[in-house]
Amino acid sequence: MWCWKPTFLFLGLLAFAATDGVSQDQAMTFISTYDGTAQPFRLFVPKQKSKREPFPLVVVLHGKGVNQNAWFDYTPIKEFAERYGYVVAAPHGRGDYFYRGAAEQDILDIIQTVKSKLSIDPDRVYLMGHSMGGWGTWWVGLRNPDIFAAISPMSGFAQMELLPNALHLDPFIIHDADDAVVSVEQSRMPAKRLSELGISFRYKEEHGYGHMSKMIGDNFPHLFEWMEKHRRTPRPEAVHFVTRTPSRGNAYWLRILKTAQYPHYAVVDARVKQPGIINIVTENVHRFAIHLAEVPIKSSASLKVSLSKGEFSVGKRDGWAIFTWDEKGKKWNYGYDASQTLPPWESPVLTHLAMDSREVTSPTCLASWAAGLICEETGSDLCLFLNDMFRFPGGPLTEDAALDLYVYPEERLAQFRYGGEPLPKYLNEKSQIFPIGRYDPHRKKTWKVITPLNLAIQLDRNAQTLPEPIGTYLLRALRRKSKM
Repeated sequence: MWCWKPTFLFLGLLAFAATDGVSQDQAMTFISTYDGTAQPFRLFVPKQKSKREPFPLVVVLHGKGVNQNAWFDYTPIKEFAERYGYVVAAPHGRGDYFYRGAAEQDILDIIQTVKSKLSIDPDRVYLMGHSMGGWGTWWVGLRNPDIFAAISPMSGFAQMELLPNALHLDPFIIHDADDAVVSVEQSRMPAKRLSELGISFRYKEEHGYGHMSKMIGDNFPHLFEWMEKHRRTPRPEAVHFVTRTPSRGNAYWLRILKTAQYPHYAVVDARVKQPGIINIVTENVHRFAIHLAEVPIKSSASLKVSLSKGEFSVGKRDGWAIFTWDEKGKKWNYGYDASQTLPPWESPVLTHLAMDSREVTSPTCLASWAAGLICEETGSDLCLFLNDMFRFPGGPLTEDAALDLYVYPEERLAQFRYGGEPLPKYLNEKSQIFPIGRYDPHRKKTWKVITPLNLAIQLDRNAQTLPEPIGTYLLRALRRKSKM
């Protein structure tokens, strides 16, 4: 793929910043902090306002099988962005990565790139997407809630465990009732859960669009008016945050530094009670930190942190208050770090897949390699997957990257018995039995086959659901091999 060199990227963005009174739509490139590669995105900048106020920014995520040009080519996004004065950034997201792994980091890199070269209001950054982009909106928005003012997932899937992170995002959920590609239940379920959690959201169920992108453009009047009413809450009094990894452990003035049992989800619920008391409840957390300068309490007030096993007086109002669970003593210990920033989480490296290796250049080979690991870990004979369900750009494969090697939304596995009978045509055209070469159709045998749950129930309603998500089995297998 041809791409600009970094020098041209820099000059191109300076040109945007310097242009006055002329709208611009241009193909752009940035250098990924994930793997150092040049990645494309599309950017629209409206005419400069007379008072040169900071622009709001909306990041739009495309669906499966298209690219960063889809929103610009198939929806009237530029018309509405011009009318309301919004910068629009459309990531490529590595194609069909479902905005996981490198593709998630690409979105964060693009936001930082645009912020560094244009005057962007940090409290007016929005995220929306359709289909695979709807999943990506839920995924990226809920894992990085303190970046966005609000999110709008359309016709997508939600990571149900992460929904409490939407506390300050007021999701605007849109789905067609007759969508034959992504069932409307995939939006009804998170709407129901948000309601149970007492979290504000808006739900709009459409009719007559199916899975067509025309639904996006027809809702722009509602979406842009909705964005106009939302500003980010940078220092909320209540933070409820769920994460499976400390690399995505930041939420406003809280940071989860280490989970007790990785990669199970860790939870921190923190509530500021005036005057100067923070009540905190944790689950599966070994260490967490409070960024004292960002806590929404007047600087003159004394600060107390109340936990289930101890209450602590914090005399500082800058730096970090760090709390570590003492397993032996069954208590929390308090420490202080005067640093302005804490070092990032470094996920352990399990193995290395070169960027030019077959496992990276061919999704089919990657799926076969991953299927071999999953079969070993689950005691199965074969896996039934789509050949693009696993994606990785190459380089060090860390524990975090292993969890995101499988990119599709349905992460649950189920096992069923397979005697070699023909697969239904609609599955046979899209699915493949892995690892490559292991299955012998002429051998009379009943095979133990695992596949994502949504496929398994179409083949055998008695399929046995496995207790862990796909990424966890991959992680365990790779950990075991790294110790050999």
